[in-house]
Amino acid sequence: MSSPSPQVLAMALLLLLLAATSYVTALNLHGVGTPEGLGSGLNTRSMTSWDINLWPRKDRVPTVHYKFGDETVDHDAVLAGMATIEKDTCIRFKKVQSFLYFGSHLIIRNSERTCSLHVGRKWMNLFGQNLYLTKICAANPGTVLRQLVRAIGKNPEENRYDRTDHIHVMYRNIQTGHYINFIRWFYRTFGVPYDFYSILQSGPLASSRNGKTTLYAKDLQMQSLMAVERTQLSFMDRLLINTAYKCTEDWLEDCNEGSNPCQNMGYLNATCSCDCPDGTLGDTCQNKTMSYNDALLATLSPLTETLDVNATVSTTDYPTPQDAEVVFTKTFTSAGHTEINITFEGFNLSPRCADDSCCEEGLEVHLSNQRPPQGTWYCGNEIPTGTTLSANGTLILFYMKADSPGNTYKGFNANVTFV
Repeated sequence: MSSPSPQVLAMALLLLLLAATSYVTALNLHGVGTPEGLGSGLNTRSMTSWDINLWPRKDRVPTVHYKFGDETVDHDAVLAGMATIEKDTCIRFKKVQSFLYFGSHLIIRNSERTCSLHVGRKWMNLFGQNLYLTKICAANPGTVLRQLVRAIGKNPEENRYDRTDHIHVMYRNIQTGHYINFIRWFYRTFGVPYDFYSILQSGPLASSRNGKTTLYAKDLQMQSLMAVERTQLSFMDRLLINTAYKCTEDWLEDCNEGSNPCQNMGYLNATCSCDCPDGTLGDTCQNKTMSYNDALLATLSPLTETLDVNATVSTTDYPTPQDAEVVFTKTFTSAGHTEINITFEGFNLSPRCADDSCCEEGLEVHLSNQRPPQGTWYCGNEIPTGTTLSANGTLILFYMKADSPGNTYKGFNANVTFV
């Protein structure tokens, strides 16, 4: 038998190299996975999926080449999402003029089934990588932006290795086949803290198989930030992306600054002014008025509060139906009392969705401060008038309602008393 020709050997070597590259890329999709419960003593900043999955810089400008794979994709929705990222970062999206483009690029396609993509740039992927959007996904600006942010390399917050300091993941409530979406990964966070308001923080009912909560914040007031609709990058999103792509370094140089003049985690942006986190004031973010999370709650969920006295809890202007999105968490803690009662005078919310969840509007009631939490969801007319529920020491009410023009449901009204 004759030996393979040099051309055949070269082709075999090339195919082997491409296969190995694909394997390495798959390993670096999120970083290195670890099962829940493993100790957190390792330095998460030393292991990263960012570096290999970043899009390349050309003349100091990180550039994401893209093209539309078919004409059924909502071009305007995608371009609006790209414009948001370009406004807040130094990343630029550049449309490929030729369908025969040879090099890393996004191919944005319509899908009838699901929204999906590879997180970050596929290394040595010269024929493009697909980003799929369904019509439902494309109709939601926040969803389009989330997909694009994942495409530039940012992972969901609930995949952070330090997430166990901030959230509980309720695996028993997660759909079969979706567990991989909740694995903790080692990837670089650049010192940016966990962000409940990140564009890539999933909501409390993400991938639920039974209508029950899958993600609980350890501080249940943060449920409100997890649930509120997001259509822009949060401050922490901007800080992390701009740090990872070295935008902040370039802007310091362009502004002739030897070091960052901004305080309290602020950073110098392209206009040579400080981009300051929520809860700070001043040209250099020097005045910290409250914590980042408290500032967000004050703006996005002003009805969230902690109480230790009798009170009436109701939806806005009950019983008048409301169209706008509303999210709040009410925490009642007893001081010397052993029991807290809540009596409902009226309860009329949107009914359960096809997946049996209170996806449009719902009230989750916690009758204790159990950890991890064990709340019960109610929607529709599931709580009859006059019903009294009793809590032991702590009562927590988490209410969320999506934006719903033409809503006809009245909401709820209840009295809370300490016994």
